[in-house]
Amino acid sequence: MNKNPTVSVIVPVLHDALRLEQCIEALLKQTYTTKKVEIIIVDNGPCKEVQDIVHQYPQCILEVQEKRGPNFARSAGITRAKGNILAFTDADCIPDPHWIERGISYVIHNRNCGMVGGRVQMIPRDESNINCVEAYDCLLYLDQHKHVMYQKFAATANAFIPRSVLDAISPLHIAYHGSDDEEIGRRIHEAGFAMTYAPDAVVYHPAHYTFSSLWKRTQRNMKGKIEFYKHQHCADSFFQFLWKARSFFRLHIAHDLQCLYRASSVRKPLHTLHLYYLWLILHTGCGFKILQEYAFPLSNNLPSTLDS
Repeated sequence: MNKNPTVSVIVPVLHDALRLEQCIEALLKQTYTTKKVEIIIVDNGPCKEVQDIVHQYPQCILEVQEKRGPNFARSAGITRAKGNILAFTDADCIPDPHWIERGISYVIHNRNCGMVGGRVQMIPRDESNINCVEAYDCLLYLDQHKHVMYQKFAATANAFIPRSVLDAISPLHIAYHGSDDEEIGRRIHEAGFAMTYAPDAVVYHPAHYTFSSLWKRTQRNMKGKIEFYKHQHCADSFFQFLWKARSFFRLHIAHDLQCLYRASSVRKPLHTLHLYYLWLILHTGCGFKILQEYAFPLSNNLPSTLDS
């Protein structure tokens, strides 16, 4: 591959003009030459405020995808992209100035590279005053090392994929569920391409501040996981889902408990206990979500409203 490939950065956004502007500003400060970069903002609202922001930046390309869901938005961005490498992040992320440069270096220097997942650094509102929900999010959410090395996919909050790899696994049928990250990663891995973790290609992601927002995201992610296993693994019943997803649960639960155990050595006992309670509440909620999806299958036919 060319040592200075062209890069298409794809950013889906849903009614988040303020943080989108911060994301664009960070993308314009990248150390990688801007002449080699196109920034594609996919408005998934659509939203006039978002479009007004994009129009302020001639370096950005606006794509509108009215069909709601980050999976549909990313698909629209992939179709529009012209770069040799496609870089993915979200509107609420702030890429490090070296993000593109370091991300593509892993693509270039790793043989047969199919997907690179960079580190997602969760950040609280105030480092000196972190509440329990923020601490939980910073500790457990979006562990790209786990995703890339063990689950063979990269969360598209921070991912790089060569265009040639996407062409090799096309056509992409990723729009039927909410776990399109896993679908793309699975297909890349099964096609024989290598998965790479890039710890120094960093984007910063705000941690959830309230239990309500954390709960909604957990339920949303579990719904996407259920849809993925239904379509990909033919898990048509509650017990089939548990059987098909057993390796995921083993890895996920073991990883979370290890992280919580390590945190117990540096946090106050009461704070650590709160983290364990929060983990238990959220995962009990996931169990009820699985039951709900299989007990009321008609709800699965409703239009997807998955957020970025």
